Amino acid sequence: MPLPEYGASPAMAAVEKDQWEWADRFNLLPTEAMRDHMARTRPHYCTSLYFPHADFEHLVAPNRYMVWAFHVDDVLDDAITDQDVAAVVEYTAELIAVSLGERAPRSVAAHAMVDVLSDLGAGRSPAWRRLLAEENVRWIERYPIEIRASRAGRLMPLHDYLVHRRYSVGELNFLYFVEYVRDIDLPTPVRFLPAMRRARNLAAEWVGIYNDVCSFEKERALGYPHNAVLMAQKWLGCGADKAADVVNTLADGLLDQFEAALAAVPGQLRMLPGNTRQAAEDVARVVEGYRHLVRGNWDYPLTTPRYVDTADYIPGSGVTDRRPDWTLTAALRTRPV
Repeated sequence: MPLPEYGASPAMAAVEKDQWEWADRFNLLPTEAMRDHMARTRPHYCTSLYFPHADFEHLVAPNRYMVWAFHVDDVLDDAITDQDVAAVVEYTAELIAVSLGERAPRSVAAHAMVDVLSDLGAGRSPAWRRLLAEENVRWIERYPIEIRASRAGRLMPLHDYLVHRRYSVGELNFLYFVEYVRDIDLPTPVRFLPAMRRARNLAAEWVGIYNDVCSFEKERALGYPHNAVLMAQKWLGCGADKAADVVNTLADGLLDQFEAALAAVPGQLRMLPGNTRQAAEDVARVVEGYRHLVRGNWDYPLTTPRYVDTADYIPGSGVTDRRPDWTLTAALRTRPV
């Protein structure tokens, strides 16, 4: 990891307290097992590493989104071997329609999502609010794709998987949150400069591939197949150690490309008629924030029980024929209390 350590936001303890109060308000974690798994996930730590200079006021909504996203991911991914395809489609269809403003929320997850997206969009431009909703949809759409591929026994080729992972990791909205926590709302032509877009895509792909390495033991034990290390084992016919080395090399290449894309941003910005001094300063701060997020994501799993204590909380390495106790079939259709 060539980027320096940036530390964590001093507001971390405050947002941790808030995340449990917020989750309780929506009955998002109705069982002790679900609360325990969220506790070992430490979303507040991840958010605080992503945005190390953000205060509580700017960190609370991104962290609530982090809690919500981990909840959705755990309900859908960790029980993929035992999941009802129709229930997954129904669950994700509601979240997609509610994200786009096409229907009112009914489920717990949808009500919580509306609350946090409303907070993130307050006082922001219409383009920003639309962007968050659309990016949310791109992420949620990946779950039906994965469960159908799993049922068909289909293994994605690398060129498909990298694009899929860019969206399935759910990281692009957090890259947009860099603007939110810094009180910046970039004009659309600036936000979508080719180098800016490429840097975000590469950052998301890197986070996804790095997460595959860190999540390998958990996902192997739970029978979740959409992991680059597991896929490399099948592609190359090799053991887990060699597969992890290969995937780490892939991640290093993505990180090099990410830095190259960021280096191209200033030159592209000069081509825009809106290239004012303020625009240049805003873009520089956003670019710095992208680096903070990438480095923060590298630090996050190294001491987080979700990743390092797999043997303790998933009894029996290699268990693939049971639903983990922090996921419930009922959670897909849970209504607010």
